[in-house]
Amino acid sequence: MASVKGKITDFNKKDGSYEVTYSDGDVKTYFDISDVMEMVNAAADLVISGGYKSEGKYPNPFPVNTQVYYHFPEGWYNGHVSNFDRGTYKVTWSDWSLGEPDKGLESIKLMSTQAAQQAMGFKADTVEKYKVGTPVYYKFKE
Repeated sequence: MASVKGKITDFNKKDGSYEVTYSDGDVKTYFDISDVMEMVNAAADLVISGGYKSEGKYPNPFPVNTQVYYHFPEGWYNGHVSNFDRGTYKVTWSDWSLGEPDKGLESIKLMSTQAAQQAMGFKADTVEKYKVGTPVYYKFKE
């Protein structure tokens, strides 16, 4: 099984598609958000396992402004990644409070997935769920 790294390079608001440019120069368009979510989460898993070391000491699979959604004891809150510095994420929540997820990247991965799923259920597919620049990782059978 081969694999290739890439990044989201465009989002089309008219049809909700994502353009991904891979490290081998290949460019593909995806219309199914589930495919994009799977590739973004695979990139996050690769970072967690140390597979993105070529990107520097602190690779960031979730750029600033990535939407997050999380259940606190008080209820569900929307937010976004507001800062990333040396491997540490900061999140600004809908009540304007700031937080630092206790499990770092693993927490952000979960919260961004929940945000994408929440957006799929309540908004049209033409709403951008992942920011341009978000890394992806695609495994395919040869």
